[in-house]
This record gives sequence, structure tokens and C-alpha cells, in this order.
Amino acid sequence: MGDRVETFAYFKKKIGVLSVDTRMKWVAEGKTNPAIDISFDAIANLQMTPASSAKIMVRVFIIMNKGEEPTPLVFSFTNLSNARQNCEMITAELQKAITRQRDNTVSDEKSFGVESLNEKYLMEDIDLQESLLTSNSEMFQTFKEAVMKGHLSNEQFWSTRLHLLRAHAVERSQQKGPYNVLSSIKPKTVDNQMKVSLTRQQIHDMFEQQPQLRTVYDKHVPPLAEGEFWSRFFLSKLCKKFRGDRITPMDPYDDIMDQYLNVDEEDPTRKDEPPPSHVLDIEGNIQNASVLAELRPDITMRIDKEAIPFMKNINQLSERLLEKSLGNSKRLKTETENQYLQESGFHDLEEDHKDTKVILNIQEQDQFLEKNFAPSSKQSTEEPLPPLEVLQSLYQEELVELDNTDRDENALAEAAQQLTHAMREKHEFETHGTDMNVPKDIKEEVSMCHTVSVEFLHQFWSALFSPNYSDKNVMAPLQQALLNSKVRVDAIVSQAKKRNVNPSYIYQLVSSILSSIDVALGEYQRRLSMVPST
Repeated sequence: MGDRVETFAYFKKKIGVLSVDTRMKWVAEGKTNPAIDISFDAIANLQMTPASSAKIMVRVFIIMNKGEEPTPLVFSFTNLSNARQNCEMITAELQKAITRQRDNTVSDEKSFGVESLNEKYLMEDIDLQESLLTSNSEMFQTFKEAVMKGHLSNEQFWSTRLHLLRAHAVERSQQKGPYNVLSSIKPKTVDNQMKVSLTRQQIHDMFEQQPQLRTVYDKHVPPLAEGEFWSRFFLSKLCKKFRGDRITPMDPYDDIMDQYLNVDEEDPTRKDEPPPSHVLDIEGNIQNASVLAELRPDITMRIDKEAIPFMKNINQLSERLLEKSLGNSKRLKTETENQYLQESGFHDLEEDHKDTKVILNIQEQDQFLEKNFAPSSKQSTEEPLPPLEVLQSLYQEELVELDNTDRDENALAEAAQQLTHAMREKHEFETHGTDMNVPKDIKEEVSMCHTVSVEFLHQFWSALFSPNYSDKNVMAPLQQALLNSKVRVDAIVSQAKKRNVNPSYIYQLVSSILSSIDVALGEYQRRLSMVPST
């Protein structure tokens, strides 16, 4: 929010101070509490009198509750010093504040939350449904046949695919974070020359992730041509440093790029950060204590000094990528340091706090215990329970040795025959199409007919077992859709005959779906006959 803006203004013929800061307030003269205190999201519209008008006023329309009509608040600046200037200043500041508030509201609405996954939201989100259909061509074909041709409503189609909509909504909400652009660029060598293709967005991202590269570019382009600069950069040691690769003596020398190898770039975002405390400054503790106490690690545990610059460069790049995706508010603040100090303390050495318990004293408690828990005469005369060994012996069963079971040769032969028959049918189903020379478009028609018919059956059975199955307005379209599926099968068979395809093979492919349709229609007729006529 900008600076506070305030000026004198009349409201209902009373003079007061109209201010715009985090909220719009009007305080009557001589009062301390504001008579009007409104947030910017409650402001629906603004109207200011034109410059040609003698009266200088601004009308603010507010909506306190959803569904209500806007209520106008009129502030007058007439007969005040600098009236027109102050009126325009207040109006402009209100417009800026309302715009910022609406932008924040839109971003909040676009943010993904649990409410975005409920059934009502998914069924009403047309954009999400279109996105899912675009990404799934098979579902789109089913949608065209079932919904666009009028057999099913849009709600019926998506009611059985809420899980797919929910998964797609979660997938769309995933934000793709920034990545190391340099590692994704692969230069090519064509005719012994380095060729690299860069987009403006890639160059912008490289400059943002590596500020030192931007400094080198601004200093040497020109006189170097842009193409020559990038060719030399991707062959240089500086590029390997930014990538995090190890520099070897075999790498080519570049008089321009190599002079920036040992230049430590200063991160401008760290200048305003306070120095860390000695408790958290691990690097400072190592420098102050480790060497002085001669606690130098073994040679196998020492850090490779040559790798330190690359490690620092990769760490700095990782910080920039995180800051870009998470925002600048993720750094540790000074006021939160006490929390980390408290968490790192040795709390187990502190003294235990004495518990302030209230002792409850019961008079003559022995008398109550003896009275309540004394065994009765009936319990004392009962026989004791049998031991555990006796109970276990009652349920002992003889162990069955699997290696001594009798073999049923007939059952084994029958099982082997069934397995062989199933494998043969599967093989014929996978290869019979090529043997029968079924055209590809016929196969696609059969597959689509099967998919759409399964969708109709799903909707039909769901409606049939609902309380309103006797409602013809609900069941009649689904019944007709199933009948149309049988008609479509006949149309595919007639089309196959014209192309010299055996019709029995087509019927064999759709025999299961035709049987399912007959069962569904028969069950519907049976249940209709059970409904008493009115």
C-alpha cells in the first residue's frame, strides 16, 4: 500500500477528514472514532463529477453483504480549498487500491485448494473439463458420441468421471518451478563450428540466474557480436563453472571469459541481511575453533579446495531458483532468530518443573474397597477354569503334509485343458483381425461402439438402481441409447459385408456387449412390471 492520503470532505453536510490508507475512513471533525470505515473489497464502483460541474463530489458505491444493492456514499469537496485537486487525488488513490484488491482476489481464487476438488466445483468447471478432453483423445471421442449427439447430458457423463477430473485438477495446479537453463542448452558442432540456438527467454533466464554473466555480456557486447559471444562462452571454462562441471587443464583458454573465473560475485540480496549469531554461524565456528584446536580432519575427509568454488556456485544458483519460486519472504528474519536459538538449546539440562497436583483424600477408603471387592459366596463355590493346555488340546488338528496328497489326474487334465483353451482364444483375439483382413476403420468403429455402449450401460444401471428409476423422463433416453447401440452394431455389420468381412466375426467381437444390453433392457422391463399402475 502507498502512503496515507487524506483531505477534508463533507459527508451529509458535516465536515470531516477523508483518508485512504489500508482502508477508507471518514472521521467527523472533533471526533476520534471514524464514522465510516470500509475495506476496499466492499467498494463496487466510483463516480466523480465532471470538471465542468460546479459541484465537486465523489460517489462511492459499497456492498456490505452479497446479493444486496450497492449503497452510495457521497463525499463533497465544494467550497473547500483545492477542491478539484483533492477530489481527483482521493479518487485516483481509491482506484489504485481497488485494483490491487481485485488483483489479489483473483490470484487467491486461482490458487488451488481443497474447495477446488469438491463435486460441485468439478461439475461446474467447464474449462477443466475441456482441458481433460483435450488431453485424452479417447475420452473426447466418447464424449462426442455420447453427449454431443444427445444421448447423455453433460452432468451424466462427468458424474462417473469425477476421479479423473479431480486428478486432472491436481495435475494442473502443480506449478513448474524454475530450472537451471545452462544445463539444458546443448551446443552442436556443424562444419567444425560451434552452433547454439538460444531464445530470448533462455537468455533472460540465464541473466537472472547468473548475474555475473549479465555483467560479462554488457561489458563485451559490443565490441563482440552476440553470436560470437555465445559461441565463446559455451566453450569457455566460465560456462563449466556456472554449470558446476569440473575444470580440467585440457579445457581451451579464452582471454575474455577466463578473467572472470576467480571473480566472486556479490549477491545484492545479502547486503541488507544481518550477520548470523555465533551459535548458527557454522563456518565461523570452524574457522575459530577447528584450526586453533588442531582438529584438522584426516586426509580422506578433507574438502577438495578445487571443488569449493563450484559447490558455492551451485548453492547460490539453487538459492536463486528457490527464491524465484517461493518468493523473497522466505529468508530468515532477525525477529525469528530467537526461535531457532530456543530450539537449539539443551532443554534436557533444565530443571524439571514441579507439577501442581490437587490431592484428593477419601475418608475410610479401605472400608469401601473391602465392601466392593469382597468375593460373593456364589463365586467362591464355582469351579476354577480349566488350564490353557486343556483348551488347546480340544482344538488340535492333524497336520496335512502337502507332499503326500493324493493327485487327481482328471482334475489336473481338465485344468490344463482350460488353460490351453484360454491361451488359444487370447491369441486368436489378438491376431484374428489380420487373418480376417478387417480394415482399420471397421476396427475403430467396433472399438468406439463398444466404448460408448459401456458408457450407456454404466449410466443405465446407475439410474436403474436409483429411487427414481420409474421416471420415464430419466430412463427413456438411456433405454433409447441402448437400443441405438444395437442399431449401430447392425450398421457396422452391413458396412463390413460390403468390404468382404465375415459378419459373424463382427458379432463375435460385440457379443458380450449385446448380451449386456439385452440383460439391462430385460431387467428394466421386469422392474417396470413390478411398479403398481396409478
